[in-house]
Amino acid sequence: MRELADPDVITLLVEKKQALAGYAQVRRQSPPDCVSRIASVELWRFYMDSPWLGSGLSRQLMIAVLEAASELGGQAIWLSVWEKNPRAISFYEKCGFRAVGTHDFWVGADRQTDLIMIAEVDAA
Repeated sequence: MRELADPDVITLLVEKKQALAGYAQVRRQSPPDCVSRIASVELWRFYMDSPWLGSGLSRQLMIAVLEAASELGGQAIWLSVWEKNPRAISFYEKCGFRAVGTHDFWVGADRQTDLIMIAEVDAA
């Protein structure tokens, strides 16, 4: 409820056949150092349920994400994605994102690396 009420977060839902097919969240968040644009917002979450992957719904959701980023005042949008997720990376690249850096994080004792990617808000 806190995220839904936060004016710095926009939550987008995709419904198909009266069920939730996917969702995304865009938020105002300080970018990592590798993101040089001051007027940027974060694509915080982007999920599509597996039956809908490859259906075109992800692309439609990304168009809505870029519109939401603009509503939040972003001229650019950044995200972090696990470096070992080639399907997501390929999708983001098709949507105009490009890698600009990395960020390490820990899952227990295992160090993982995310790519930091950025796109112009008018990329759709």
